[in-house]
Amino acid sequence: MPELYDSGVYVIRNRRNGKVYGGSTVRDLSQWFDEHQTSLCSGEHRNRYLMRAWRKYSAEAFSFEVLERCPPDKDVCLAREQHWIDYFDSANPAYGYNLSPTAGSVAGLKWSDESKARLGEANRLRASTPEGRAKWGEAANRRYQNPKER
Repeated sequence: MPELYDSGVYVIRNRRNGKVYGGSTVRDLSQWFDEHQTSLCSGEHRNRYLMRAWRKYSAEAFSFEVLERCPPDKDVCLAREQHWIDYFDSANPAYGYNLSPTAGSVAGLKWSDESKARLGEANRLRASTPEGRAKWGEAANRRYQNPKER
């Protein structure tokens, strides 16, 4: 009998229009669903498309579903998440709510001019202090020392 994991791949499905938001977690799936629902109900979910749909259709229109359970390994979960994003074409606004076509990445994400300006300003402020420069240097050294990042 295969081992049943708490981590895996899930979708939040809009039962009215069929669109899905797919994701994965190495944490407990039920806890992850609770966090999504809490942020959606409070109007603070980080995915603006899903947030707008939640407001438009109400909580009753959505279901939280586990697609598959995976070992609590980030690489495995992301690979399976990518499979399901591709399967549902959920990064295509006609079929889903995923912001990026790449699991676990912002690659392919379209940034608004306002978002680009805010991010640029935050980066400039961080780099303008000795503490900020030191933190950036430490982070760069950690990444360089990690063979996967190199």
